[in-house]
Amino acid sequence: SDACTASPAACSAQPPPSPALLHASAVYLANLHRSAYDTNVEILSDQRMAPSLAPSHNLLLLGSPSSNAYIAFLQAEGLLPVRFGPLPQTGPLPPVPTGALALGPCVFRGPGIGFAFTAPLRRGFSYSPSSPGGRIALVVGGTDEQGLRDAVSMGVPTIPPMVRSPYSNLHPDFIITGPSFGWKGIGGILAAG
Repeated sequence: SDACTASPAACSAQPPPSPALLHASAVYLANLHRSAYDTNVEILSDQRMAPSLAPSHNLLLLGSPSSNAYIAFLQAEGLLPVRFGPLPQTGPLPPVPTGALALGPCVFRGPGIGFAFTAPLRRGFSYSPSSPGGRIALVVGGTDEQGLRDAVSMGVPTIPPMVRSPYSNLHPDFIITGPSFGWKGIGGILAAG
């Protein structure tokens, strides 16, 4: 961002969201899902998440590769559309510093950056009922605790009496929020599509 170019010290890596906030966010989103669909959601730590579960389940993953081993696994497998730093420059794509994320050539770094994006849990475009791997993950997190809170808030129903499952109504494939999202609302979205 321009603020990072003007003052790189202000954009140094922020402490990632705490495990306690990640767990509280998981419980909050599971309760929203329960109220919308009257079904229970199992909350697993990334240490208990086995890659063998992915072909048979859709997943909601909280955090980033630095705080969630399963997200790190998906990044290492090349299954995420967003790149998390630190990463070197790759061809035309710029380097991604520690604590930052990139979508295509755009790098987002600094405090208060939140994100929510979908990622297929398979390679390629083919799918058949006899071939597992047609599932999807929703990855929600932030560069710091405020970014995570903003990203989680995108799953809250806009009209509470009309409860719906979190992130299900008109949610694009990716949203990246900035530090002004809390008070600007959609005006604080840095990227979406």
